[in-house]
Amino acid sequence: MARYTLTIPESKTEQVLAYLKSLRGVKVEEAVDQQEEQEDDIVIHDWQKKILDEELEFIENHPDKTISLKDFKAVAKKHL
Repeated sequence: MARYTLTIPESKTEQVLAYLKSLRGVKVEEAVDQQEEQEDDIVIHDWQKKILDEELEFIENHPDKTISLKDFKAVAKKHL
């Protein structure tokens, strides 16, 4: 059995699906757009955004109090 992907304008979706379903031997499955699915999986709440904004502002205003990832890994390795 062959498989096809159709891109249908929203205004024509019901008509096209009704026609396809009326055909004998045709199975209709709704595909999920992978990009939309991934975007929906990531949710950042307002309270989380606030914390991130505060952290980024601190880093911007106090670059001398931040460490590199390399230094962080060295410290973590030493203490773990």
